[in-house]
Amino acid sequence: MVLFKQFCLVVLGTLMMTNVLAENTGKPFSATAVQLTPQGTIQTRVFITKYAIRNEYEQDGNKVIEIIYPDEQKRVLMFPADKVFIEQHAPAYPDRRVAVGDSPCAKLQGTLCKKLGNEVINGIDTEKWEFSRVDKGQPVHTLHWIDRERELPIREFFADGTVVEMSLLGDDTLEKRKVEKWRMQVIGAKNQRAQFLQWYDPELKLVIREEHPDGYVRELRDISVARLKDSLFTIPKDYQRRARPPQRAPLATPGKTAK
Repeated sequence: MVLFKQFCLVVLGTLMMTNVLAENTGKPFSATAVQLTPQGTIQTRVFITKYAIRNEYEQDGNKVIEIIYPDEQKRVLMFPADKVFIEQHAPAYPDRRVAVGDSPCAKLQGTLCKKLGNEVINGIDTEKWEFSRVDKGQPVHTLHWIDRERELPIREFFADGTVVEMSLLGDDTLEKRKVEKWRMQVIGAKNQRAQFLQWYDPELKLVIREEHPDGYVRELRDISVARLKDSLFTIPKDYQRRARPPQRAPLATPGKTAK
């Protein structure tokens, strides 16, 4: 059951905005990413363009700016209070969107594609593809039915027996935007089942809200589709490169004096 839950989180995690660049739509945008959990609320300000993703958040009371450059597989962390930055190698964000065409798995290293035909799944025109790769010396084959319009997998069969299937429930409105409401069902090899709701934005071509059965909610709020300044994705000239993040003393516990 633990592995099944981990699989569900991985699948869902690859659907949110930070995993999809605006190059899929040509429309950069900014938004507030909100995660609601039983433990509280986490908010991050995000800026998405065709070549980079900027996240702004607080860590231990200090502002942190993270910029991801997927094509360069690079991650930059900036610390405005100290005017320093560090660079790290960062693999490109996973992306469940798969462009239909001659090679839908072109951006998946070490994976080969074979088209098996066209099928209608849950009323949606799809292309059926087999993905093949080698894992630990053994061949691994998976099946994917890809929505020709949205370029999202509608049904997937994984090598461990897990099945993921999407069903369109209808049109909806969210954040004053016209969206589509979807149900995702994940069925494990031992018939474990989980169901999630998602709201897909056709203009941005990504999921802007998802609800988990355990009460977790992730969504984008205050979405603004507009050109973003290049300066948002560049390192200020007065910042110094460091090998490690700045070290700070832990915050004092109320009622005690920090030593």
